[in-house]
Order: sequence, then structure tokens, then C-alpha cells
Amino acid sequence: MMPPAVKLCASLTLLAMVGCKPPEDSRMKAIIGAVLIDPASPPISRSVIVIAGSRIRLVGEQAHTPVPAGSDKINGAGKFLIASPVVIPNLDQLPRVHTLAEVKKQMEAGATVLAGMIADTSEPEQHLIQRMRDLRVVFVPQLHAMSATDSSYVVTLANTKKLAQAGVLIAASAGPDALREWALLGQAGLTPEQILTAATVNAARAAKLAGETGSLVAGLRADLLLLSANPLEDAANMSKVERRLTQGEWVP
Repeated sequence: MMPPAVKLCASLTLLAMVGCKPPEDSRMKAIIGAVLIDPASPPISRSVIVIAGSRIRLVGEQAHTPVPAGSDKINGAGKFLIASPVVIPNLDQLPRVHTLAEVKKQMEAGATVLAGMIADTSEPEQHLIQRMRDLRVVFVPQLHAMSATDSSYVVTLANTKKLAQAGVLIAASAGPDALREWALLGQAGLTPEQILTAATVNAARAAKLAGETGSLVAGLRADLLLLSANPLEDAANMSKVERRLTQGEWVP
């Protein structure tokens, strides 16, 4: 008969072996060779991104970033990798503005995220714009709610560009109206890179998810898109999705 101490030791060893064995569905994923585009850093023409569970584990150049053994490898050559555009929840419940006076009122009340537009003046006060920038207020334009026949259409587009040029954080929510909103931000004069930033990094900030999603950085949630076309050439290319990863899992 096995002595109790030996039986205990054997049991503990068995438990340790079982506990250390990774389940089949926990294998890491590695997307290799895609052009990785993240507003926080220069693009990486041949990248590697490694996902462990629901999180990004490694990001780097293919030549200098080892892929862990046993990872599921996805060939990203010829594709473009971005963080998934972020949905801003309860967008209709954010402080709404339509005039410069409403912007002032909401900021005096302590609002850090504003949705809507500035449609009542073609000369918004520079000191107010600077204050929005310095306080890191996120502005979520709702340009898709306008019609091209609106008398304030041109003024609103011009003011949106002025905010962006001054360094105010412009955000755009993912969702049914995203493509039209991206197109209108382009009409307003924002570059494809600014629109990508609006849809990812700044949208995450507006959604109170900064540091959780919206960027391709190690430690953040693995929410990303593999695209067939370059979003820095045309923001509409963010809709040309070949594969989508949400919290580390491939989804349709």
C-alpha cells in the first residue's frame, strides 16, 4: 500500500499537471505579415500581432517579433490590420449641442463628451475651441443627421474641420450610420487618418473605454479588423472587412 505522504505527493503532482495543461480553445492566435495601422504609432508594413485569450499579447515587426510555438497562424500578407471601430453606447443620451451657446453651457456643467454640431455661427470663438482642446473634451459630430439642403450644412462642416484642426478630439461611433458619418467627416476636410482615429481611439474615449479597446496595443482587448484595402487611402475602406476578431474570437 502506498504511504499517505506518497499518495498526497502524487495527487498534488497530478493536479499540477492537469492545471498546467492548456485547454484546446486557449491556443494563441498570430496574424502575420499584415500592414498594421494604429493612430498611436507609425504603421508597421510587415507586422505580427499575437492574441492570447481575449487580449493582445504582442505587437511588433515580423522580423523582430517571435511567434509563440503552437499559435494558430493567420496569413495577413497584403491585408491591413486596424482596431475595430468602437460603438459609443447611449449616444442619444449624451449632452446634445446645436449652437455655440449650448456648447458653453454644457462645458460649464462639466460635460466631457458632447454630441451634435455647431451650426449657428461660422466664427466659433477661438478661446472656447482651445478650452475644449485643453480639457480633452470629446466632440461627436452628428453630421449624418443633416441634409445637404440644410441652410447650416456648409457652416457645420466647416466648424467640424476647425475643431479637428485645433486639436479637439473628434469621435465617430460605429453602427448603422458609420459609413455616412465617415464620408461626411471627409467632406468636412478630415483626413482618412483623422477619421480612423475618430472611429477607434477617440470613440473609445467617448465610450469610457480608453485603455480597454480602440487601439492595437499589448494588454488591450483583442478587437480588430483585417481589411482588404488601405484605410489611410480612403476611410470607407474600414468597411472592407475580411475577418473580424472580437474579444479574441473570430466572428462573422
